[in-house]
This record gives sequence, C-alpha cells and structure tokens, in this order.
Amino acid sequence: KNTTQLWFRIIKVTKEPTDEERENYWEETYWTKLTAQKATETFTYKLPATDDYQLHSTELKIPPLPAGTYMVLVSANENFTTSKNMLAAQYIHVSNIAWLYSLNDFFVVNRETGKPLPKATVQIWQQGYDYNKNKYVNNKAEVY
Repeated sequence: KNTTQLWFRIIKVTKEPTDEERENYWEETYWTKLTAQKATETFTYKLPATDDYQLHSTELKIPPLPAGTYMVLVSANENFTTSKNMLAAQYIHVSNIAWLYSLNDFFVVNRETGKPLPKATVQIWQQGYDYNKNKYVNNKAEVY
C-alpha cells in the first residue's frame, strides 16, 4: 500500500521451505535468513503514485531465468531491512514446460516450440483444511 517503488531480489534455491519453516514467517529471524541469501538477479520497479490508501495490484515482467527453483524477494526499501519495512517472498519454478487444460483435458507442451510432450503425466493436487493439524495441507488427487 502506498509505495511508489519496489526492490526485487531473485535467489536460486535448491528447494522450497518446509511447512515448519514457513510457519515462522512472522518472526524476524525468518526474514533475516531470507534477506541474507545471495541474489542472482536484482531490479527495481516504479509504481504509479495513488495516495488513496487503497489496495492495488499489478503484474510485472521479471528477467529471463534458467530452469530451476527460485525465490522472488520483494522489499519496500532498497536495503531489505526487517524492521519498519514490508517484505514478501514467493517461490517459483522455471521450466520449458507449459500446460493448458479445459475441464479434465490436459495438454502438456514445450513452452518454446508448442509441441506436445508425449506420454506426459499430470498429478493434480488439492488444498484442503486438515482439522486435526489445524492447517491447510496439499493432498494428491487425480492423475491424468
């Protein structure tokens, strides 16, 4: 809300954090650990000033990346400080695979050529609330 510029760090990671690690996101040590990691890419993005104290959203293009798993770390200040600053982290997977679907028909293709990937298997995951664990969990569903 009400910021005119964002700073980005793209960090190559070997895996996404575990559920236990993610549950500590409100602790400063969690964010200190994330901001200490070495970035493979950095950039800034200017946002239009609104001064209306409302929530806004936007989409932006990030630099091209080789295949792998990355964390996109975003900060409302240039130094990525953990106090008096807004931070956000999103894990992404980069590959040359694209998929499209319509109802129960799935199409798995090479992202660059558009050619189908023969014998591809699609595993569906559904998120649901586990009342015994008191949290949302991902459960395997159908395979296509």
